[in-house]
Amino acid sequence: MGLVMIKKMLPLVAVSATLSVAAVSGYVKLPDGTPVVGASILQVSTQKSSVTDATGFFDFAETTAHALVKAALKALVPTAAFDMKGRRVGANTRNLAMGVYAVRFGVGEPEPFSGRRPLAKALSVPDTLKVSYEKQAVGNVAFWDDENKVDDIVISRKVVSGSTGGATTVLLSSSEGDTEELTATVSGASYSAASKWTMYKAFRTWEITAKSGTQSMTKKGVKDAVQSLTIDLSGSSSDEPLHEKNFEYVASLDFDASNYSTVQVDLVASEMAKALGSNDFSNVRYYAVNADGTLDSVPTAEGNGHWFDASGNVTSYNGGNPMVFSEMDLSAMTTNVGQFPGKLTVGETYTLRQALRSGNNMVYITIRLQITGNVASSSSVAPTSSSTVPTSSYTLQTMYDTQPENIWKFVDWVWQNRQSSGKLDDIVRSRNLIFHQIIDGKGELNYCVRWESANSLNKKDRQKVEPMLNRMINAWVKELVGYEGWPYDTVKVHIVGWAADNASKFPDAGSDEKVYTGYTIENAPTCPTDCSRPLHYYEKKNDQYGSCTMGTRFDMSIWVTDGFNGGAGGDWGQREGYSSFYSTLDTKFPHIAGHEVGHGFGLDDFYETYQIPNSNYDPLPCSNYDACSKSGYDGQWGIVPPMVMRAGASTVITATDAWMLRRTWTGIKNQFGY
Repeated sequence: MGLVMIKKMLPLVAVSATLSVAAVSGYVKLPDGTPVVGASILQVSTQKSSVTDATGFFDFAETTAHALVKAALKALVPTAAFDMKGRRVGANTRNLAMGVYAVRFGVGEPEPFSGRRPLAKALSVPDTLKVSYEKQAVGNVAFWDDENKVDDIVISRKVVSGSTGGATTVLLSSSEGDTEELTATVSGASYSAASKWTMYKAFRTWEITAKSGTQSMTKKGVKDAVQSLTIDLSGSSSDEPLHEKNFEYVASLDFDASNYSTVQVDLVASEMAKALGSNDFSNVRYYAVNADGTLDSVPTAEGNGHWFDASGNVTSYNGGNPMVFSEMDLSAMTTNVGQFPGKLTVGETYTLRQALRSGNNMVYITIRLQITGNVASSSSVAPTSSSTVPTSSYTLQTMYDTQPENIWKFVDWVWQNRQSSGKLDDIVRSRNLIFHQIIDGKGELNYCVRWESANSLNKKDRQKVEPMLNRMINAWVKELVGYEGWPYDTVKVHIVGWAADNASKFPDAGSDEKVYTGYTIENAPTCPTDCSRPLHYYEKKNDQYGSCTMGTRFDMSIWVTDGFNGGAGGDWGQREGYSSFYSTLDTKFPHIAGHEVGHGFGLDDFYETYQIPNSNYDPLPCSNYDACSKSGYDGQWGIVPPMVMRAGASTVITATDAWMLRRTWTGIKNQFGY
């Protein structure tokens, strides 16, 4: 019998088993959530069967099952558990082997398990559900019989179709070694082929090739969630070349922090008809075009539409980093181009590419969307903070559903081995991360500019600093919008003081620019120390700033130093060299200081092999830097995804950076009541 470990040195409590009657139930769905009707489910232990209804629901009434009876402590399960050798394991069940686990309970503490299954499996018995659909055996689902409801069962297949000149074969090969060869059904100049049904795997991808005679075309990296796709071969048996034409359009759209606002682009039907060789657009095939030129025929927006990220690659509304979308009306040959609220940058241009095909005529359409509005350029105007009622449009589960395996495994490993409580960096202890500063400031941050340079900073360049800080902070903040209750879609950054050894370093300073001299930290100029939030935090003072001579606190500093190489940063602010600082005043994302902002949010550096996972993603055998440096842990750089938090690997915030940020918020949001 397993033991339950209780926090606060409470006595060990045993658990016992009892027989109970449970109605085992669940749903069978497609990856997009569509219910699967008529699927057959067989429970192996009882040989009872059930068929899914119109909602995809099935159940087995009055199934005998073992149930865990926890002592009358009414303990709540936190997100920490240990295997029977005393090693800490993460709470995410997808990373755990089946077995006996001891769970650390927090008695009387508000530590719900976020809807995940308890890890204690000491008394339950494994069982299996066999799934069949359309007279095909799809696969098996393992579950524990102390659970009366199983997770959604998701099944998937590929339907491949397109134009062809004759007999067609479709070859499928997955990233996990699955292969299938299909003989397509041909009707006229079109073909269609459907693969067998399989259990959906979020991280499986496919390479799919269609062949007809001497012609073949391949699509790579097709996600398991994609149910249908088009691969066009020639519409005739000849090898007539593809006729390609390119059209480019420019549109403008005002920045919108709250709405999915759009602008309509007229593609000019008469020009499209000429290029496609027909006035009949009913048979025109639609594609999105990625930045590398590859085509994507599966819509991720409404109708004939796709979401695109900042690089012009196809993404989805709830995954990746959606920025702009285009939804095309083929009958009118117009398209509505729109934006994700609050994520775009005024003055920037975003590129979307789409394609249309009719027979051997291919039209490539490029739309350059310019974002207009009030620009913070020659003044210190900054975005307005916008607080919303905390809502969750997507959660951590989205990472597992949408991201490649190397990203979610890396993010999980970093949290479990470096960031979480008691681990290498233990950022959970901090109460002064930028998360805390933003929420305490109700969506606003105050900065001090620490000028440790022999150069002066003229008024024109000083007016660029606050907008630059706003871009840098909001580049991170926008990755949190809509995620697990994060309350602000933009953050307003103010410069509340300028510090130098001599006021002449800031010529022509106006009455709205507060210049401070005579204050130093580490022999460098700073704003009045009695107004410093970091010092209040480090010296364990309260949050009152009654002795502050500035009239307001400052949360962080941007510290500019002659001859300083690279950068440094944390919850106190960012430091970089004069040349680096000056050269990035007009850039969209100053990546050196932006990297340091990541540290302020609690994200880690990656320099040593013990700071990254090994090929098996094994846990670190240590929890402090001295022990880890001597542990011999062999992290593998080859599995580390690109990210701005790995110095020199990226100049932009990547999907890995964004998910590390979100994972951090998930881990600390309970501190704020979210």
